[in-house]
Amino acid sequence: MLREKGAEPPPASHPPQTRTGAPQDEETSPQRKQTQPAAPPSNPDNSTPGSQQDDFLELDQVELDNSSHRGEETESSASPQVLIAPRKEGMVKRLLSTRGHLSFDQLSGRLRYFGPTTNCHVHSEYGSISEETRESLEQSRRAEKAIRFLSIETHDYLLDLYWQNYNSVLHVLHRYAFQEDKESGRTQFYSAFLHVCVLAMGYRYADKSRPDIQRIALPARESTLHREAKYMLEYELERPGGIPLISALLILGDLECGVGRDNLGWLYAGMAVRLAFDIGLHLDTRSSNLPEREVEVRRMTLWACVIYDKYWALFLGRPTSMKVRGIAAPV
Repeated sequence: MLREKGAEPPPASHPPQTRTGAPQDEETSPQRKQTQPAAPPSNPDNSTPGSQQDDFLELDQVELDNSSHRGEETESSASPQVLIAPRKEGMVKRLLSTRGHLSFDQLSGRLRYFGPTTNCHVHSEYGSISEETRESLEQSRRAEKAIRFLSIETHDYLLDLYWQNYNSVLHVLHRYAFQEDKESGRTQFYSAFLHVCVLAMGYRYADKSRPDIQRIALPARESTLHREAKYMLEYELERPGGIPLISALLILGDLECGVGRDNLGWLYAGMAVRLAFDIGLHLDTRSSNLPEREVEVRRMTLWACVIYDKYWALFLGRPTSMKVRGIAAPV
């Protein structure tokens, strides 16, 4: 497989060395010593499987600094400064890493937390790009249709109700980050699915006697926006989208509770908690080079997950999903 990719396989060494911090000359076979007698190890501190700085990025334009061994930042402002392994060792490190860490996932374009066994599932995420693009466009059209069904006055009315009556008590969304990404077309803190969930929650506080509100009303205190959000959920779960999906699941779970489906709402909140760990919200990123706005939003979303986890545990009398010992970030 390495030869098919144009990479030269390393020479065999028996028995293989697996001890962390083993000297470089013990890990090198006699054959390699003869072919490369004068070449010093380029990164001896981070060549073992247990290295904290193992990374999963394979970038074409990377220059390694021999003095500090610190990689350049990627073009995305959302990715932290990480060490980039040489291309020949990238796949091996990806499969053998034994330490979890936060890294930029090029497949999803978002930060993710890669644990010791997550590395083995990296290849399973490769799929048909054309199929994903088609389904993504279909999802966007569905959300746009649900939002355009509302008049501008109704849309703004529901949005204001959400910010004034819901988000002011349970801080799920960062208002300015949400609005800025919506206006600029970015998806780091905004998604069409989240937008629909926000409007559906605004319906809970709306004046039900208004004619425009009656147009979107359904039996059992539901709305057409709530129903559309549930239809859109299946696609969102197949391709988790980071912070917007976590916030949307928390809101959707509360919507389900409001119409009497407590168990389903609890399950949605549990999905949000799992995704919070998937993107590393439990890690302390204050000392990273993430933008200040992103650190703030990540902390707010983590705090929302903690609050909702306690909220559902008290409401249903069930154990919490987030344990204090598993959270390194300050809450």
